[in-house]
Amino acid sequence: MVEAQQGSTWFAPAVLGAVIAALGYVAKLLIESLTDYRNRKRERKSQLVQLRSLLNVTRVSFAIQNEHAARLLALLKQRKSQLDFSGGFESVFSEEFDTFTAEEKELHSIIRGITIHSLRPANSAIRSWLREDSYFKGQPAGQTLRGSLAAELGNLETHLLLWESKYQVWIPENPKHSLVYLADEKNHGTGFPGNIDSLVEESLKGG
Repeated sequence: MVEAQQGSTWFAPAVLGAVIAALGYVAKLLIESLTDYRNRKRERKSQLVQLRSLLNVTRVSFAIQNEHAARLLALLKQRKSQLDFSGGFESVFSEEFDTFTAEEKELHSIIRGITIHSLRPANSAIRSWLREDSYFKGQPAGQTLRGSLAAELGNLETHLLLWESKYQVWIPENPKHSLVYLADEKNHGTGFPGNIDSLVEESLKGG
């Protein structure tokens, strides 16, 4: 009887110790899992911040370029009011390139420079972001925020691939060309996805 009591006295602390050890192990796993989740969430937010920054570069560059293009078109209209301007900026500029005044040449050079030195590098950086992304593009399609963002990222990737294709045949060896438009009067491809900026912002607000 005494031996049984001694055995039970030894057994109880052993079981308690095992339970405590197990609980400690589970707690450790939970803490590590939570830490890993927070790190992944932080990394994904950082990804979106980077994408937002790149999109902002393209948006600002395009807006400034468009202002210069409008100024150049206005100058041409002053000199040649009988010209057909229905073909859009690029069509008129390339056709009238050889007749440009010094001011018009300067504007055209700036417009072309933005395409080469601002828009293309930004587009290339966004394409790299899209290639490296293994999370946002992989979200299931649907009406959710993540699904909508995934769809627009796919549209963005298509647009950028087509943009680069046109750039390669349109710009380097053709000084008369200054703009790479896809969804203009020529309809050479798909336009820049209009909802991508707002979807990125909403995703950032949602954490």
